[in-house]
Amino acid sequence: MLNSDALRQQLQRLQAARTLPPRSHLLRGPQPPACDTSAANSTDQSEPASPPSTPSGEASLTKLVPGEVVETSTGTHYRVVRSLSRWFQGLHTGELPQPGLPPHVSSADAQERPVHPDLLSLQAAFPRDVLFMDLETCGFAGSQIFLVGTLYHGEDGLMLDQRFARDYREEVSILEAFWNLAAERPVLATFNGKSFDWPMVCDRSACHRLRQLAAFNLHADLLHHARRAWKLQLPNCRLQTLESRICRRQRGNDIPGSQIPAAYHGFVRDGDARPIRTILYHNAMDLITLAEVAWHLTASVRTTHEDVPTPPASEPAEQSSPAATDASRRSSSAA
Repeated sequence: MLNSDALRQQLQRLQAARTLPPRSHLLRGPQPPACDTSAANSTDQSEPASPPSTPSGEASLTKLVPGEVVETSTGTHYRVVRSLSRWFQGLHTGELPQPGLPPHVSSADAQERPVHPDLLSLQAAFPRDVLFMDLETCGFAGSQIFLVGTLYHGEDGLMLDQRFARDYREEVSILEAFWNLAAERPVLATFNGKSFDWPMVCDRSACHRLRQLAAFNLHADLLHHARRAWKLQLPNCRLQTLESRICRRQRGNDIPGSQIPAAYHGFVRDGDARPIRTILYHNAMDLITLAEVAWHLTASVRTTHEDVPTPPASEPAEQSSPAATDASRRSSSAA
């Protein structure tokens, strides 16, 4: 026969072992990198969104990449702005870009095949009304965006504007800043952006419940226009192939795109910004190449179709009499 007191104590120990911690304790646990709109929009000040602890020496972000901390209605992020006027000398005076590989367009093609309407619209808007955009993300579609790079015309010519999330929680802030900038430009230009960059921005913004206020009249995906122009002359139309063959520039000290997500995750963990400086360089060169490709494409439209000789107007035919016309018709029928 079991001792009732011993049995009661054993049941109490089992019950205590099965008791879960309070629900509030579970909710305060670490958040995964996935989008959490409640955390992004929370007004709880008990756990402020602070950047990762950065090294105090040469590897800190502010030391390696001079910029500024920008505050938006949804949080803060790090902004890097640079003037690119030296890269595009002569652009605003109507000069043509440095000689590169001309598009493969014959005179017959120029006369028979009309220019793509998106390219004509890009030519009319370039460069003052065009917003170039390129993203760096934590992986494939659905992953977080940690860098929104843009290039646009400002007071000092073309400007490079990079919005960087110092940790996962700052993604919503860089997206908000992008939408504020996008509302001022009627044309968006990307490279493979219709398949990747633009859907990513829209999906992540919807995840954070951000208002999407872009007023774009046109989204010009330059990958498709580059293929139309150079697919018969180049082994492929990847952006770095265009950079070397069209822009005649070789990129050095770059980071492969496959290594970028791991480099960012490492920065979030330890604050070492040396890989981030390389990622910002990679993003900047992508944007510069994108704008140069647009310059070549729009210039080729102007020169190719202006230089094609207009066929001479045909001499007006002598008006024949009805009788002669009938005779000609009968002779053709007989033949």
